[in-house]
Amino acid sequence: MKTLLIACEVLRPELEVLASDMRNPPPMNFLEQRLHDYPEKLRSAFQGLVDAFEQENDGPLAVLCGYGLCGRGLSGVHASRATLVFPKLHDCIPLLLGLDQKGANASSREGATYWISPGWLKYFLVPFHLESYRRFSVYEKKFGAAKAARMMKAENALLDNYKNACHIRWPEMGDAYVDEARKVAEATLLPYSEIWGSSAYLAELLHGGQSGERFLHLVPGQTIDMDVEGTICAVACPA
Repeated sequence: MKTLLIACEVLRPELEVLASDMRNPPPMNFLEQRLHDYPEKLRSAFQGLVDAFEQENDGPLAVLCGYGLCGRGLSGVHASRATLVFPKLHDCIPLLLGLDQKGANASSREGATYWISPGWLKYFLVPFHLESYRRFSVYEKKFGAAKAARMMKAENALLDNYKNACHIRWPEMGDAYVDEARKVAEATLLPYSEIWGSSAYLAELLHGGQSGERFLHLVPGQTIDMDVEGTICAVACPA
């Protein structure tokens, strides 16, 4: 079976580390993190990669999806011939922690944790590694004082929701990102903490995501969504 991985670039550092230890890793395509702010663009970009993969290949196909439901940003994506393998998750944090959604929610201290990971440090567009006055200076040079002030107000409102900044570390990545993660915590005035994540969930995805408890296998005509209780599930694509 031919496989393709499509993932958010926030997961790129971890996925590349895992793929480097595989004899035959799947081809990997990464989409920009900023697409999360534009669900229709995210859906369109993802769908375009699925369509191209199906057009260019014959026989059995599988698309391994390095995404959760992502605020329903992936709801609606589908395949004509391939099987789509999705983690049964709302977002990518459990993938980095190696936990299911319930376990990840418990680790987040009821949503009060601002998560930091290598991919977040590399690809997140807001320069939270800079102190607030430096961020304002960056924005002012790019957008002018008025817009810079609005951006800082929005950032402050966002950060008010969090009580701590937690760096998700993997043993496979050593201390490479510790200093930068600490700078983010200092600049955002959030207490710094660390948690050891696990490569188990992402490694399982790279090997096909066989567990029915942790993954959805969407056949042609199905897409990912959630039920009234918030459980990730497969549903029929709208006609």
